[in-house]
Amino acid sequence: MAKEPKMTLEKLARMMANGFREIFGIMATKEDLKLLATKEDLAATERRLETKIDEVAETVKQLDEVDVRDLQHRIVVLEKGIRVIKRASPKT
Repeated sequence: MAKEPKMTLEKLARMMANGFREIFGIMATKEDLKLLATKEDLAATERRLETKIDEVAETVKQLDEVDVRDLQHRIVVLEKGIRVIKRASPKT
């Protein structure tokens, strides 16, 4: 069985220093955090998006109403045309 080398205080201190150095290298700085959105920023964005979504929904509703009216008008025209054709065709 191989004997494990002893851990000295110096080795332990070096390991800890290296670990902290790695952590500090990837930690966000105050400057990094300033670039992130705050809760207020997110709330304002949400309000703007809700307003835009409501506007789009209203536009779609209006377009649907126009399409329905247009289709109803086309049906009326077609039905009149069918009646005219029926009247004009000879009866058997």
